[in-house]
Amino acid sequence: MAKSWNYRSQDREWVEARRCARLEAREHQEEERLTEAAIQERLRAHPRKARLDELRQRVRSTELIEHLERCAPRLIKADFIDRIVVIDRLRQRYDWSRSLTDWRPKGRSVTRQWHDLVNHLLIPYPIPPFLRCALLSGSKRWGKLAIFVGRGGSLHRARRAGEFAFLPVLTKRTIHALLQSRVEHGPWEALRRVQLELLGGNEALIRNVLDSDLCGRFRDETRGERALKWLVEFDGSISRWQTRPLIDYFAAQLREEIVVDPFACGLRTMLRRMQEWHAELAKLRTVEHEVFQKSGIFGRTMNVKDEQGHTSRWEMREILTAKDLIREGGAMGHCVFSYRDAIRRGRSSIWSLRRDGERALTIEVAGRDVVQMRGRANRPPKSEERMVVAEWASAARVRVVRA
Repeated sequence: MAKSWNYRSQDREWVEARRCARLEAREHQEEERLTEAAIQERLRAHPRKARLDELRQRVRSTELIEHLERCAPRLIKADFIDRIVVIDRLRQRYDWSRSLTDWRPKGRSVTRQWHDLVNHLLIPYPIPPFLRCALLSGSKRWGKLAIFVGRGGSLHRARRAGEFAFLPVLTKRTIHALLQSRVEHGPWEALRRVQLELLGGNEALIRNVLDSDLCGRFRDETRGERALKWLVEFDGSISRWQTRPLIDYFAAQLREEIVVDPFACGLRTMLRRMQEWHAELAKLRTVEHEVFQKSGIFGRTMNVKDEQGHTSRWEMREILTAKDLIREGGAMGHCVFSYRDAIRRGRSSIWSLRRDGERALTIEVAGRDVVQMRGRANRPPKSEERMVVAEWASAARVRVVRA
C-alpha cells in the first residue's frame, strides 16, 4: 500500500508541475503580447521616438545610434532597423575600416546613404550585389566572405582558406561572370543564374530554376552542374508543363545518396524516371503518416576497422514508417515497399544497415530470423557487411538463416 500511495503522490506532483509550467507559459505569452501592443501603440503615436527606443534596445553601440540620429536621421526607419542591427553585430566581429565620425551622408536617397555607410565602415573596395545582399542578410559565412572580398581579397583564392571551405570549386570564367553580375540576388541564386547563362540557358528556364530547390547548395556540386547542363541541353525538347516537374525530380535526386549518375541518360529515359518518381511521391503522400509497430529487436551502432586500418561507423536501424520504407526502396533500387503488408501484420521487420551515414544493406527479419539481405540493385552482401550483420545478430539474439 505504501508503495502504491507513493506512486500516486509522484503522479500528483507531476501533474501539479505541469500545471504550473502551463501557467507560466501563458503569463509569458501574455507579457510578450502586451509588450508588442505597447510598441505598436508607441509607433502609431510617436513613430520616430519608438524606433529610437527599439534601436537602443537592440544595438549595443550608442555611438552608431547617436551619429545616425545626428547626421542621417532618414536612415532611422522601420525598414532599416534590422540592417543597422546587422552592422552593429558585424562591428563586434570585425574592426571598422574607417572611423564612424568621418562619415557624412551623400545625397537624399535613403538607399544610397545606406550603401555609402556600409562601404565606409566595412568594405572600402566595391563588391558585387550578391555579396552585398549576403552581408545585409546577416549570414555569418557569406558575410565574412563579403568583408574578405571587400577588403581586397580574391574570390578565386578564398576557397583555399579553411574558413571558406563551404564555397564550391568554381572556374575562373564562372568567378569572372559572378563578379560582373549586377542582378540583386542572394549568393546561391546569383551562382545558379551565372552557371545557367554560361551554359546557354534562356530566361524562362533560369526563372524556373531560381524558384525551385535547385537554387540552393548541392550535396555534390559536380553532379548538380551535370543536372543544370542536362536541363539546358534538352530545354528545347521539353514542353512547358514538363519543365517544373523535371526540376523537382532533379532536386530530389541531388538530395539522395545515389551512386549511379541519374543524369547520364537521354530525354525519353529521364521523362520515364520522372513519371515513376512522381507516382512514388503520390503513393508516399497517401501513406506518409503510417507508422509501424516496433519489432522488439534492438538496433546497434558499431565502429569496425578494416584491413587498411580505417575505422567505419556502422549503424543498424529499424524502418518504422512507410515514408522511410519508400525512401529506402528508392535509394537502394529495389522493391522493399512491397513488404509493407508483412510489416503491418507483424510477420517481418525491415532494417537498414548504414556505413558512415550511407545506406549499405536492406535486411528482412522474420520473427527472430534474418531471411534476406540485399544491397543496391539487389546485389548480394559483401563479406565485411556479413561480418557486421553477424555481430549485430549475436548481440540482438537474432539468427542469420540466409542472405
